[in-house]
Amino acid sequence: MDLSSLVDALSLQSARTDPLNSLMRFMIHSGFFATQSLAENQEQQGYVLTTTSILLVKANANTMSYVVLSMIDPFMVSSLHSLSTWFQGSESNPFVAAHGMTLWNMLERNPESGKNFHDSMLEHSRT
Repeated sequence: MDLSSLVDALSLQSARTDPLNSLMRFMIHSGFFATQSLAENQEQQGYVLTTTSILLVKANANTMSYVVLSMIDPFMVSSLHSLSTWFQGSESNPFVAAHGMTLWNMLERNPESGKNFHDSMLEHSRT
């Protein structure tokens, strides 16, 4: 391998890890992850789950992951962007203003969104 190929390979590796490092720093700052020494008297650090992030693990009996998935579903988010249209219009709620149909009709037409919504309601009823 010549020098330019090595530099290109290292640059590509750095380009891949920099966004991940930035994301992990943000997640640590937000409280979703924490750092912990991997072994005693070593400088090497690893990531551990926090109380908040444990709630997002699907294998956890008290998971809230489906609630989060439901809240960030594009159909739900887009209705929030239609609040001004709803206030100025005659639709019954922001969801109808954004999509021209009720939430229940949209859930029938979009099985994946419907599953996330129903799973989130099930989780919510358990807590």
